[in-house]
Amino acid sequence: MIKRRKARLPLLRARQLLAGVPRVDLHLHTQYSDGHCEVSEVLELATAKNLDAIAFTDHARATSTYIPQYIEEIETLALRYSDLTVLLGVEVKAVNLTGDVDFPELANDRLDFVIGVIHQFPLDPKKPLFGSSRDLAASRAWTLEVEASINMMESGAVDVLGHPTRTFTERYKQPFPYEGLKELVRCASRCGVAVELNARSGNLRELLELCLASDCRISIGSDAHEPHEIGAIVRVLEELLGAKGGPVKSVAGYSESTA
Repeated sequence: MIKRRKARLPLLRARQLLAGVPRVDLHLHTQYSDGHCEVSEVLELATAKNLDAIAFTDHARATSTYIPQYIEEIETLALRYSDLTVLLGVEVKAVNLTGDVDFPELANDRLDFVIGVIHQFPLDPKKPLFGSSRDLAASRAWTLEVEASINMMESGAVDVLGHPTRTFTERYKQPFPYEGLKELVRCASRCGVAVELNARSGNLRELLELCLASDCRISIGSDAHEPHEIGAIVRVLEELLGAKGGPVKSVAGYSESTA
């Protein structure tokens, strides 16, 4: 069982966004994985951009050995930033259709939360076999992503469903079916998992509308790998929420039953 530290996470209900988008970014990468910033740079930039809370969420696997150093460096440097809430997390991927995740045991009971993602399309229920977009029709790929995501959320292994639909939209260059989005939000709401509103999502507007309709838990993250991406999700959400004909105006047309 994956254990977490007992931290108060700055996750909120979707409709709280209508009162204003909090200045947080809960999905950031550093040079410990595939980010281009050192931990110290992320902290400096977050402060310069007037963020109130951030989360370090580098990619991790069961074989990742960097975890102790990662935790120690973040915790040490974060002490210099008393006005910034700094959280520790990792991003882990589903390794099969049943939703098992590639989690490093070294991180057990030492993190504040875990982001679970789909990076490839699982083809076998139990074995870590994946297919690329060359192997699968789009109609099959999105259903696999939904099934693996639901199983991952129901397992209790993750706190946040990270960049939902991104794998599909990037590989197939088409929107994720609305039917699948509804299934993901329904499951997240039922399981108490936060849906990540991610700046890299190809279906962010539709996902935001569904989250507002169900008032599920959400997490706000840029999935930043570059310095200029840190905090980007705040502006993106502000623009979407304030856009004419955007979610604020259309949410009244939804209900629990349609979400």
